Amino acid sequence: TTVIIALLSLLLVAAGIFWLLPTTVAPPSQAQPPVAQVTPPAITAGDAGDSAANSLAPLEIARLERLKEQAKQVANDLLRLQIELEDQGVQVWAQAPYQQLLDQGLAADERYRQGQYSKALAAYQAASQDTQALLDSIGTVIAANQQLGEAALAAGDAQAAIQAFTQLLAIRPANATYQASLARARNLSEVIDKVRAAE
Repeated sequence: TTVIIALLSLLLVAAGIFWLLPTTVAPPSQAQPPVAQVTPPAITAGDAGDSAANSLAPLEIARLERLKEQAKQVANDLLRLQIELEDQGVQVWAQAPYQQLLDQGLAADERYRQGQYSKALAAYQAASQDTQALLDSIGTVIAANQQLGEAALAAGDAQAAIQAFTQLLAIRPANATYQASLARARNLSEVIDKVRAAE
Protein backbone atom coordinates (compact mmCIF):
# COMPACT_ATOMS: atom_id res chain seq x y z
CA THR A 1 0.00 0.00 0.00
CA THR A 2 2.82 2.37 0.90
CA VAL A 3 4.59 1.70 -2.38
CA ILE A 4 1.42 2.28 -4.36
CA ILE A 5 0.79 5.58 -2.55
CA ALA A 6 4.41 6.69 -3.27
CA LEU A 7 4.08 5.81 -6.96
CA LEU A 8 0.81 7.72 -7.24
CA SER A 9 2.43 10.76 -5.58
CA LEU A 10 5.31 10.66 -8.05
CA LEU A 11 2.92 10.45 -10.97
CA LEU A 12 0.97 13.45 -9.68
CA VAL A 13 4.17 15.48 -9.26
CA ALA A 14 5.34 14.52 -12.78
CA ALA A 15 1.97 15.45 -14.25
CA GLY A 16 2.06 18.83 -12.46
CA ILE A 17 5.51 19.55 -13.76
CA PHE A 18 4.44 18.57 -17.29
CA TRP A 19 1.49 20.97 -17.26
CA LEU A 20 3.20 23.88 -15.47
CA LEU A 21 6.54 24.06 -17.33
CA PRO A 22 5.19 25.36 -20.71
CA THR A 23 3.60 28.39 -18.95
CA THR A 24 6.67 29.41 -16.87
CA VAL A 25 9.52 28.92 -19.37
CA ALA A 26 9.59 30.99 -22.59
CA PRO A 27 10.02 29.12 -25.84
CA PRO A 28 13.57 29.07 -27.19
CA SER A 29 12.50 31.13 -30.23
CA GLN A 30 11.32 34.00 -27.97
CA ALA A 31 14.43 34.16 -25.85
CA GLN A 32 16.63 37.26 -26.59
CA PRO A 33 20.24 36.43 -27.39
CA PRO A 34 22.86 38.41 -25.47
CA VAL A 35 24.01 41.55 -27.30
CA ALA A 36 27.74 42.20 -27.38
CA GLN A 37 28.68 45.79 -26.50
CA VAL A 38 31.31 47.12 -28.91
CA THR A 39 33.19 50.29 -27.88
CA PRO A 40 34.45 52.32 -30.85
CA PRO A 41 38.17 53.15 -30.77
CA ALA A 42 39.03 56.55 -29.37
CA ILE A 43 40.10 59.22 -31.89
CA THR A 44 43.39 60.78 -30.96
CA ALA A 45 44.45 64.35 -31.74
CA GLY A 46 46.80 63.08 -34.43
CA ASP A 47 44.00 61.15 -36.11
CA ALA A 48 41.82 64.27 -36.07
CA GLY A 49 44.56 66.34 -37.66
CA ASP A 50 45.10 63.74 -40.35
CA SER A 51 41.40 63.75 -41.11
CA ALA A 52 41.37 67.54 -41.49
CA ALA A 53 44.45 67.46 -43.73
CA ASN A 54 42.95 64.74 -45.84
CA SER A 55 39.72 66.70 -46.33
CA LEU A 56 41.32 68.62 -49.23
CA ALA A 57 41.57 67.06 -52.64
CA PRO A 58 45.04 66.66 -54.17
CA LEU A 59 44.30 69.32 -56.78
CA GLU A 60 43.27 71.80 -54.08
CA ILE A 61 46.42 71.08 -52.10
CA ALA A 62 48.57 71.59 -55.21
CA ARG A 63 46.80 74.90 -55.94
CA LEU A 64 47.38 76.16 -52.39
CA GLU A 65 51.04 75.20 -52.54
CA ARG A 66 51.42 77.09 -55.81
CA LEU A 67 49.76 80.19 -54.33
CA LYS A 68 52.06 79.98 -51.31
CA GLU A 69 55.17 79.82 -53.49
CA GLN A 70 53.98 82.71 -55.67
CA ALA A 71 53.23 84.81 -52.58
CA LYS A 72 56.71 84.10 -51.18
CA GLN A 73 58.34 85.12 -54.46
CA VAL A 74 56.44 88.40 -54.67
CA ALA A 75 57.18 89.08 -51.00
CA ASN A 76 60.90 88.61 -51.69
CA ASP A 77 60.68 91.07 -54.59
CA LEU A 78 58.86 93.56 -52.35
CA LEU A 79 61.57 93.29 -49.70
CA ARG A 80 64.26 93.92 -52.33
CA LEU A 81 62.47 97.10 -53.47
CA GLN A 82 62.08 98.29 -49.88
CA ILE A 83 65.80 97.84 -49.23
CA GLU A 84 66.64 99.73 -52.41
CA LEU A 85 64.42 102.63 -51.37
CA GLU A 86 65.91 102.74 -47.89
CA ASP A 87 69.42 102.79 -49.38
CA GLN A 88 68.36 105.97 -51.21
CA GLY A 89 67.08 107.73 -48.11
CA VAL A 90 63.37 107.32 -48.70
CA GLN A 91 62.65 108.16 -45.03
CA VAL A 92 64.02 111.67 -45.71
CA TRP A 93 62.19 112.60 -48.92
CA ALA A 94 59.04 110.38 -48.76
CA GLN A 95 58.54 109.25 -45.18
CA ALA A 96 54.72 109.17 -45.12
CA PRO A 97 54.20 107.39 -48.48
CA TYR A 98 56.87 104.85 -47.59
CA GLN A 99 55.21 104.11 -44.23
CA GLN A 100 51.96 103.41 -46.07
CA LEU A 101 53.81 100.93 -48.27
CA LEU A 102 55.24 99.21 -45.20
CA ASP A 103 51.72 98.94 -43.75
CA GLN A 104 50.57 97.32 -47.01
CA GLY A 105 53.27 94.70 -46.67
CA LEU A 106 52.34 93.99 -43.05
CA ALA A 107 48.69 93.54 -44.04
CA ALA A 108 49.74 91.05 -46.73
CA ASP A 109 51.82 89.16 -44.16
CA GLU A 110 48.81 88.89 -41.86
CA ARG A 111 46.66 87.40 -44.62
CA TYR A 112 49.41 84.90 -45.40
CA ARG A 113 49.58 83.85 -41.74
CA GLN A 114 45.80 83.30 -41.77
CA GLY A 115 46.12 80.96 -44.74
CA GLN A 116 44.43 83.40 -47.17
CA TYR A 117 47.10 82.79 -49.79
CA SER A 118 45.16 84.19 -52.76
CA LYS A 119 44.41 87.47 -50.97
CA ALA A 120 47.96 87.61 -49.62
CA LEU A 121 49.37 87.23 -53.14
CA ALA A 122 47.18 90.05 -54.43
CA ALA A 123 48.19 92.29 -51.51
CA TYR A 124 51.91 91.57 -52.04
CA GLN A 125 51.55 92.37 -55.75
CA ALA A 126 49.78 95.68 -55.06
CA ALA A 127 52.39 96.71 -52.49
CA SER A 128 55.19 95.73 -54.87
CA GLN A 129 53.72 97.80 -57.71
CA ASP A 130 53.29 100.85 -55.47
CA THR A 131 56.82 100.48 -54.11
CA GLN A 132 58.23 100.23 -57.63
CA ALA A 133 56.30 103.37 -58.59
CA LEU A 134 57.85 105.27 -55.69
CA LEU A 135 61.27 103.99 -56.68
CA ASP A 136 60.69 105.12 -60.27
CA SER A 137 59.83 108.62 -59.05
CA ILE A 138 63.35 109.25 -57.73
CA GLY A 139 64.41 110.97 -60.95
CA THR A 140 61.51 113.40 -60.67
CA VAL A 141 62.30 114.02 -56.99
CA ILE A 142 65.93 114.83 -57.84
CA ALA A 143 64.99 117.27 -60.62
CA ALA A 144 62.38 119.03 -58.48
CA ASN A 145 64.73 119.46 -55.52
CA GLN A 146 67.56 120.69 -57.71
CA GLN A 147 65.33 123.41 -59.12
CA LEU A 148 63.90 124.25 -55.71
CA GLY A 149 67.32 124.38 -54.04
CA GLU A 150 68.90 126.62 -56.64
CA ALA A 151 65.90 128.93 -56.63
CA ALA A 152 65.99 129.10 -52.84
CA LEU A 153 69.69 129.97 -52.86
CA ALA A 154 69.09 132.71 -55.39
CA ALA A 155 66.19 134.08 -53.36
CA GLY A 156 68.11 133.92 -50.07
CA ASP A 157 65.70 131.35 -48.55
CA ALA A 158 68.16 129.35 -46.45
CA GLN A 159 65.63 126.92 -44.90
CA ALA A 160 64.09 125.92 -48.25
CA ALA A 161 67.55 125.44 -49.76
CA ILE A 162 68.73 123.34 -46.80
CA GLN A 163 65.65 121.10 -47.06
CA ALA A 164 66.07 120.62 -50.82
CA PHE A 165 69.76 119.77 -50.73
CA THR A 166 69.31 117.52 -47.66
CA GLN A 167 66.84 115.45 -49.64
CA LEU A 168 69.18 115.35 -52.63
CA LEU A 169 72.07 114.15 -50.48
CA ALA A 170 69.84 111.45 -48.94
CA ILE A 171 69.38 110.08 -52.47
CA ARG A 172 72.91 110.77 -53.76
CA PRO A 173 75.12 111.10 -50.64
CA ALA A 174 78.39 111.11 -52.60
CA ASN A 175 77.42 113.96 -54.93
CA ALA A 176 79.97 116.75 -54.42
CA THR A 177 77.76 119.40 -56.01
CA TYR A 178 74.93 118.71 -53.56
CA GLN A 179 77.38 118.76 -50.65
CA ALA A 180 78.73 122.14 -51.69
CA SER A 181 75.23 123.53 -52.24
CA LEU A 182 74.12 122.35 -48.79
CA ALA A 183 77.14 124.04 -47.24
CA ARG A 184 76.25 127.25 -49.11
CA ALA A 185 72.66 127.02 -47.86
CA ARG A 186 73.79 126.61 -44.25
CA ASN A 187 76.05 129.66 -44.54
CA LEU A 188 73.53 131.63 -46.58
CA SER A 189 72.69 134.15 -43.88
CA GLU A 190 76.35 135.00 -43.29
CA VAL A 191 77.02 135.25 -47.03
CA ILE A 192 74.05 137.57 -47.54
CA ASP A 193 75.27 139.82 -44.73
CA LYS A 194 78.75 140.01 -46.27
CA VAL A 195 77.34 140.74 -49.74
CA ARG A 196 75.20 143.55 -48.35
CA ALA A 197 78.19 144.96 -46.50
CA ALA A 198 80.26 144.85 -49.71
CA GLU A 199 77.50 146.59 -51.64
